[in-house]
Amino acid sequence: MGNSIEAINPDGDAYIEQNNQLLGLYFRGKAPNTLKLNHETKITPPPLPIILSNRTLLVKRFISKLHNSTLLHIKGGYGTGKTQLCNLLINDRATSIYWFRVREYKVQIKTFITELNNLINNSQGFNLFKLFSNDLKIETSSILILDDLPNLTELRIEEEFIQLVMNCEKHNIKIISSSNYGLPERINQYLRFIESVDIPLLTDNETTEILDSYKAPDKIKQYAKLINLFSDSHPALVIATINYLESNDWKMDFDKFWRKTAKHTGWI
Repeated sequence: MGNSIEAINPDGDAYIEQNNQLLGLYFRGKAPNTLKLNHETKITPPPLPIILSNRTLLVKRFISKLHNSTLLHIKGGYGTGKTQLCNLLINDRATSIYWFRVREYKVQIKTFITELNNLINNSQGFNLFKLFSNDLKIETSSILILDDLPNLTELRIEEEFIQLVMNCEKHNIKIISSSNYGLPERINQYLRFIESVDIPLLTDNETTEILDSYKAPDKIKQYAKLINLFSDSHPALVIATINYLESNDWKMDFDKFWRKTAKHTGWI
C-alpha cells in the first residue's frame, strides 16, 4: 500500500494521495518545518500486549490527575512502560482518541504542533502546508495522545506547545503525553492546565500480575519481590528476568539467584 503523487503545482508543492484516505500532505522542499510523509501514519492506539500488568491503582491515580488538568505529562526512562501506560489510561474509554507517536516528526515538530492547533480550531485556512486531510477532525471532549515527545527545551517550541494546551482547554480536549524528558520550565508555569508525573517502577503486586500473565507456577510468584530486587523493579529488566525463568522451565538455583541479587544490590 503506497502513496501516489496526484499533482505538482508551479511552486513545487506536491499533493500525496494516501491509500487510507486519512492523510494528505503539501510540502515544499525549500520551506522550513515542512513535513515529507514517506510512511503511513496511524492515529489509533497500538495494541496492548497480552503479557502485562494492568497497574490498576496507578491508572486510577493518573486518571484522577487528568480529570483535574488539561495535560498529563508522563516522564520516564527507556523501557519503563510509558506507551503502555498511556494505552492503559485510555483503555475502554468511550470518547474519541487520537494517538500520535511524536518522535517520528521531530524534525518537523513545529509544523506538527501548528497543524494540530489548526485542526482543533477548525482553522486550516488557505495555502497552509497540510499534515492532515480535511477528513480528519479532532472532536471536542476527545483525548489527544502525544506519545514519545522529544526534548521540547532543545527544540525551542514552548510557545507553540503552550498554545496547543490552551486550545485544548478551550475545547475540553485532554492531552496525555509521554517522554524521556520533563517539560520545559516555561510550559510548567501553566500549572492550571498541566500535571507532570514520573512513571513509578513496578510494585511487587504488579510483578506478580505479570507472572500470572505468564502462567508461572505459584512457587515462582512467591519470588516477585526477589525478582524486583534483582531487576531494580525496572519493567524491561523484570520482563527479561521472567523470560529467562520461563525459558528454563521455571527452574533455577535460587540460592545462586539470591547471591546474584545480593551482589547486585550491594548487600555483599
